[in-house]
Amino acid sequence: MQNYWSDIELQPDEIYTHQVGPVTIYLKKVANEIWVAHKHIPIVDNNADDDKELSSNEEVNHKEPKYDWVRWALKEDIRKFSFKPCFPDRPIVVKPEYPFKISKGAEARIYLRIPVFIRVAPTDYPDFVITEIPSVILSNTWFGVFTEGELCYWLPTTARRNIDPQMFEQHMAVCTMQIKNNSQEELKFENICLRVERLSLYRKDDYLWADQTDITFQGEEKNCDIEMKGRIPFEAKGGSLITGPRTPIKKGIAEFTFQRLKEFHPLGLIH
Repeated sequence: MQNYWSDIELQPDEIYTHQVGPVTIYLKKVANEIWVAHKHIPIVDNNADDDKELSSNEEVNHKEPKYDWVRWALKEDIRKFSFKPCFPDRPIVVKPEYPFKISKGAEARIYLRIPVFIRVAPTDYPDFVITEIPSVILSNTWFGVFTEGELCYWLPTTARRNIDPQMFEQHMAVCTMQIKNNSQEELKFENICLRVERLSLYRKDDYLWADQTDITFQGEEKNCDIEMKGRIPFEAKGGSLITGPRTPIKKGIAEFTFQRLKEFHPLGLIH
């Protein structure tokens, strides 16, 4: 398999092309500057037949790209750069395949696919992030009620109860959530807010996994207890850490995680 998360060495005035899923990144070294450009292509429906997907990719690849360069002046003559996956810089709101219920005392395991950002940094200075490019352009949304909530990204995809081979793509990370209803009421929800900035990324067989998130629902009038302990899910056993969390967290937290249909305000969507 191709290694999408590798190091490269640029030669002067050479344009390097790196594609991860629907985004193509271009790097160019000019004197002591690094030039970066990128271009998104339409996402091909996984349900489409292979011939249509191939022809769409070929058409895009044969077009002469138009570079909208962003230039960074570096204090050294740096030529080696790395590509690393990282999670988006805001929480992600996702929607299950169907609204479902978790009865009191019961547990459910849910799998989410989250598109990653591509982080570009000098290989020898990994903390000096030049840029982060989203593999997929995400919409903005408001999670919560009008008087209380937070700005998030909205992901038009589904949460699933089972692992499907089609879930695995090079620009997608699989996030595992173990949800327990510890209340005396039924838990029914339409949307889930996953705070991905607190998660690490692991690579297993060239695909990406996140830490497992354990969520305990305490009741309608309470927040959820959330644990992110940096534990790789058993489905990805043997995977290796590739990127740490944006915001490390060492203990459990309590936050608003689930959203009922009556609480979701379309007017809060930001286009």
